[in-house]
Amino acid sequence: MNLTVETKKQEGTCYVSPKGIIDSESSDYFYDEIKSELDEKVHVLVLNMSEVVYMSSLGLGMLFKMKKDIESTGGTFILTELQPQIQKIFKVIKALPSLNVFKSVEEADAYLDNIQKKELEDNGGE
Repeated sequence: MNLTVETKKQEGTCYVSPKGIIDSESSDYFYDEIKSELDEKVHVLVLNMSEVVYMSSLGLGMLFKMKKDIESTGGTFILTELQPQIQKIFKVIKALPSLNVFKSVEEADAYLDNIQKKELEDNGGE
């Protein structure tokens, strides 16, 4: 298998860094590794795609399955650092407008910070 998946949890966010190829051989492993990290404490799933060099249609299917899983519990699904060849696939299937895609993990973190600050303001600082 040409894929490794590193995960890290921090304050309700699960950061995932897959490395390699997500195809018919590795897509189930990819999904299972991430799904095992998702629990009631995880509200945000951030996938850093900087080291994914190839993704097949099965890999795409697993991404959308993860998106559905996290959003079904009110969570947020974020992709960062899509490589040009992967970004092109998303453009072809016209999926980018429906996804939270950021250039870096730092940009995604800033977005999440802003959401949390807005929620605090809307709730009167509670």
